[in-house]
Amino acid sequence: MTAVVPSTVCDQAGAPVSIRRAWPKSGRRLTFEAVDEYGRLRAGTIDDGGKATVAGFRTDPALPGLGEAGGKLLVHRYKRRAVLQSEDGARYTKLLAHGKAATVAGQSALMHKAGTRAGFAVPEVIRSGPDRVVSTALAGTSLHELGDADGSGTWDRAWQLWAERWPSLVRDGAGVQELPLHDGTAEAATVGRWVAHLLDFQALEADPAAVRSLADEVCGALAEGSGRGEAGLAHRDLHDKQLLYCADAGSLGLLDFDTAALGEPALDLANLAVHLRLRADQGTVTTLARKTAEVAVDAAAADLSVTARRLHLYTVATELRLVCVYAFRPQWQHLAQSWLDSLLAPQTRKGIS
Repeated sequence: MTAVVPSTVCDQAGAPVSIRRAWPKSGRRLTFEAVDEYGRLRAGTIDDGGKATVAGFRTDPALPGLGEAGGKLLVHRYKRRAVLQSEDGARYTKLLAHGKAATVAGQSALMHKAGTRAGFAVPEVIRSGPDRVVSTALAGTSLHELGDADGSGTWDRAWQLWAERWPSLVRDGAGVQELPLHDGTAEAATVGRWVAHLLDFQALEADPAAVRSLADEVCGALAEGSGRGEAGLAHRDLHDKQLLYCADAGSLGLLDFDTAALGEPALDLANLAVHLRLRADQGTVTTLARKTAEVAVDAAAADLSVTARRLHLYTVATELRLVCVYAFRPQWQHLAQSWLDSLLAPQTRKGIS
């Protein structure tokens, strides 16, 4: 298999940096996030000819505040966003392209209120400006880090709390007008864009016609069902890294509301369940731990009256989207290929049409 994204490139000084993940752009270009020999995050671009350019540490022309912002750099998506943790760990600063922060701050404030009402611990926006949102930090360990069914029962308690509280948060969307609607048609468009990138870059080995056929079938079924079922609050990027459990307080935290919207409950449930499968394949959760979490997802689906067909459609759509995303992550390209092979098998299409 030919790697679309190289695992290692060199910066201007000739020092190697290891690429962790990349994002496709139009014109067969890429942006990437990498780690240098000192363990620092670096970002950069790869042009349509394969030439990589690594930006200086904490340098980004679209995020001019990055160079002066204090704290530890945790995320750097070139010309899009960066996340920093303060030295004392008490707050996080999200830097965004100029003019983008107001929407994120507003959605974060709205979700803070809704999440708190549902019983979640949610970061509170301390202040915001044209290019940044500063929020409080939450106590606890992400379920991704927790990652297993431990003898103390922490994993089980965390998922029980989630199953009890998630439906209340979703239902809190009734009457909310501030958030955009992200229905089946919108999700189909998102999946379609990722599939187009996958095929444009020929990132994985597959018959393009077969991939297009699967994408058309799934996206068509999602769009056809738009408007069915009551829309509720949707996180749109719900996975194990967005949930934090604090055993001392018995609290469950919820993070990151950049993509918050009103949508079908099946969207978040599928995204969470598919990420559990991904973690199992990555070796970070056991089969038993995955089963415990999936039982919680099923319980929430039943509580929210999500039909089996809509959940299946969103599950296949999420699997296809994650195939495309992970095809551009060097460490996991082989896993994306395996998933794509499974998706193209005839039995996958059962329940779509």
